[in-house]
Amino acid sequence: MVDLETLDTATSAIVLTVGIVAFDPKTFATLERHHFVLQLAPQEARGRTKSQDTMKWWAQQSEEARTAAFGGARTPIETALDEIAEVLFNTAGVWGNGASFDNAILADLYRSFGRQQPWPFYLDRCFRTIRSAANDFDEPPREGIHHNAMHDAVHQVRVLGAACKHLNLEIR
Repeated sequence: MVDLETLDTATSAIVLTVGIVAFDPKTFATLERHHFVLQLAPQEARGRTKSQDTMKWWAQQSEEARTAAFGGARTPIETALDEIAEVLFNTAGVWGNGASFDNAILADLYRSFGRQQPWPFYLDRCFRTIRSAANDFDEPPREGIHHNAMHDAVHQVRVLGAACKHLNLEIR
């Protein structure tokens, strides 16, 4: 499960943070957690975007969410892209929250730096679609900080598990 925090909703968005959670598709148990805080200036130099609406939205989020997204040391972009690729290499599927958001933005980030996305296109998976198809189900309570990429990815795995159980759906 991949979750991004960004400065825009377009695929060209500047990416602040990336949370990745590897999970067992049968039990939905968390296997690994990764959190990347990316440098911003190299993304701006490559023409990646930020929007006023998204900046206004960030101003309304919790201090904890803003600190996780904007504070702390940032990993050089090339290093982060290498490390993310290593995590996503040989994956059975890359889940994101929306067919046109997390995965699409991350793929575009790789293109911006002259790289191929580290997973084949046919392994894109949409968490939002499964969640919506489950419709009326008992969603697990939220834990952690909303709009912290790592916390959101962990929560999305838990919700995916509950939705799949409700739908009697097995994933790979």
